[in-house]
Amino acid sequence: MVLLLGCRDGLTLVVIGLGLWQCCQGQWRWGLGSVALGTGWLLFLSHWLYPLLNDGQGIAALARFAPLGGSIGEILLNLLRNPLGIPELLDLREVGFFLVLLLLPLAWLWNWHSGPILLAGLPLLAVNLLSTNESQRDLLHHYNLPLVVLLVIAAIDGIASRPGLRRLLQTKRLMALAWLGLCWALLAKPGYFGSLYLSRLAVLVEHHQVLQSIPAGAAIAAPSHLAPHLSHRPTVELLRSPPGEAELRRWDHALLNPGDPGWGSSPAVMEQARQRFSAAGWRCQSVAADGLTLCRKPDRPG
Repeated sequence: MVLLLGCRDGLTLVVIGLGLWQCCQGQWRWGLGSVALGTGWLLFLSHWLYPLLNDGQGIAALARFAPLGGSIGEILLNLLRNPLGIPELLDLREVGFFLVLLLLPLAWLWNWHSGPILLAGLPLLAVNLLSTNESQRDLLHHYNLPLVVLLVIAAIDGIASRPGLRRLLQTKRLMALAWLGLCWALLAKPGYFGSLYLSRLAVLVEHHQVLQSIPAGAAIAAPSHLAPHLSHRPTVELLRSPPGEAELRRWDHALLNPGDPGWGSSPAVMEQARQRFSAAGWRCQSVAADGLTLCRKPDRPG
């Protein structure tokens, strides 16, 4: 449990859920201990560690639950006070479609033996459903991966307790795997593999050459889709707003593209950033066919 808590903050919900699972198994001491451990760690992160490391700010993801409150305590209190108001906060069509696709691959393998481990996923599932961020309700992002692990374990429990189903799966193994793959592929938005994911293929070589031309020690600002390719650099920041004086001092190079601004930005932000860089004396020039622009601080080579 302790190792799980050290991985990322969202897994505290899994620890709490596993505590509920242990309680259902009659292991009250371990179960209540896990719930207390997960809850305490979450409060430690939100009230002490994150503010200490982030200039007084707590968990940034709390903004995704603004309709319910501004703190963990306020959110829980509002949920307890008005549970019947929860459906009003949800897009029921979207949530229903998400749940069908999430549960459809494995639900037919579950039985009452699967119930306790499924209970372990409820806290994380509830958080993902209540969030205003739609990315928490697909498999393109990491938010539901812990849930998938629990669903698979629940399926294993169900299969282990049903010898007839186990024999059926052994004889129809390829069909079962094809069914599971098809269902989960639907959550991954397969249309993107032929459209969005290929949209930058034509400029891939140009972008690579541009990245290689930037000095190794330079502090860089870049759009979200280019930043991961610069993660080995000492300083890389996302360009999601026009730079202020502090950013102009801190950065050495900036990559911007009004035609492809990336996540968290917009064409207007990119254009304003280019104007801000030019006004500060930076040298900006187009370096790729898609309009990618490289801006350099005046005293930097290149």
